[in-house]
Amino acid sequence: MQEIVWGLSAVFVLICAKDAQPRPCYRLVGNSAPTVDVFIPCCREPNDVIIDTVAAAVAQDYPPQRFRVFLLDDGHDEKLREATERLSKKSAETNGPQVRYLSRKLEVGSRSYFKAGNLQFGTEESMGSGGSEYIASLDSDMIPEPDWLRGMIPHLVLDNKMALACPPQRYYNVPDGDPLGQQAEFDNWNTIFEPLNDRLDAAMCTGSGFVVRRSALTEIGGWPLVEVGEDFMCSSFLSNAGWKIAYIGEFLQFGLVVDSMKAYVKQRTRWADSGIEVHKQFGFYLPGSSIIAKLTLVQRGAGIFQALREYVPVTNILALIVLPIAIFPTQSDEFATILSRNDQSWLRTIFIVAFISSKANNIFVYAHIGMQRLANFQSCDIWCAPYTAIRCIVSLFPTAPDTLIFESSGSIVSAANERSRLHRTPLPGRIFTPDLALYFTYIVYASIPLLFRLYATPKFPFLGALFKLLGAVCKTCVPLLYMLFPPT
Repeated sequence: MQEIVWGLSAVFVLICAKDAQPRPCYRLVGNSAPTVDVFIPCCREPNDVIIDTVAAAVAQDYPPQRFRVFLLDDGHDEKLREATERLSKKSAETNGPQVRYLSRKLEVGSRSYFKAGNLQFGTEESMGSGGSEYIASLDSDMIPEPDWLRGMIPHLVLDNKMALACPPQRYYNVPDGDPLGQQAEFDNWNTIFEPLNDRLDAAMCTGSGFVVRRSALTEIGGWPLVEVGEDFMCSSFLSNAGWKIAYIGEFLQFGLVVDSMKAYVKQRTRWADSGIEVHKQFGFYLPGSSIIAKLTLVQRGAGIFQALREYVPVTNILALIVLPIAIFPTQSDEFATILSRNDQSWLRTIFIVAFISSKANNIFVYAHIGMQRLANFQSCDIWCAPYTAIRCIVSLFPTAPDTLIFESSGSIVSAANERSRLHRTPLPGRIFTPDLALYFTYIVYASIPLLFRLYATPKFPFLGALFKLLGAVCKTCVPLLYMLFPPT
């Protein structure tokens, strides 16, 4: 099903996309520059990581009197406040930009809306002290290049209908080989899907490094107050209001990938929640939803295919469960009697052609990512499917429980601590866990019919099913191998 959805998406893009070159790279020159407020929302990430990001934002090659830096701390950390004040004093002594520490106080019983609420708080507070023309935002672990603002601002200055511009995200602590496909996942999105979305006028905000026009944000009522997915939701509301969103394919920020499998699973689950929440809010872009009134047909089509991709984990899980049952040998193997030798020969030929075509497509489309890293990313789609599929299924119930909880990735602590050579949990503690027991159980469940079929007589004619199941077993082994031989 995943291949079908991606194939249909590709056909849709070929038919509907503008035949345009990638967006050019610009640089704002001189000291005549629009005003910018830079927000860095945080919540219990390591203080040294946060302060590094604040320092990099302060060090922007941008007229210092034309931008301010706001640290928005939802963790209410006194040491972080003191460190920010020291940085603010140092910046003032060198005629640098203003640096302010803000931490909101919530009334008892009120909803925080996590990052969305924090960004809205920063927007309102900064407006009260002379709001800037543009708002920029960085994740607390994202280090911007010195020319980040000079590279992003021109895209909005040159087009007064451009509401938001967003660059891709790169990471500087990816382990050798990227065993969990963490950077490969972003490379896949940033070099294939998002440039295509941009050609469909359906680019999305991905949460860090973006710059948004304050007047456009005000027009849609500020940040959408949701538990997760405020970035996707915001760009979708802006598009629906007739504004443009730009994807800028230039690497201007570098951050930290989460450093444990536990944190990565939670991060991917949150991404699934974010996408689903946006698609539900927009009625899955189907006719009859009043909220998509101003979206073009092409934008609606792009949204529908994005929604379908969000629900692919459900079909992955169904395939993982049903495929071993379907190929399990029976006492009277009906396949041998139904199919003639000629039919079986045709099936083998079709499988070989499809297999070669699939590999050729991977080389042609994903060569820039690397075949090994691509394999790691594709494996992640399988071994993460139990967690993301549950979120997809729960979302389909009319009275789905409100279980969306934002947890900043940098604050998630893994008891295994597997990437620390000195402090990781001993092997038994890393292996004998409920999560890995799930993978081990599936490997046994799928391997039994697979081994029976490989040695059964007559031979099973559907080679594609055997190879698919063998691939699923290998991909499910990735978490086990990762914990056995963790990277550092």
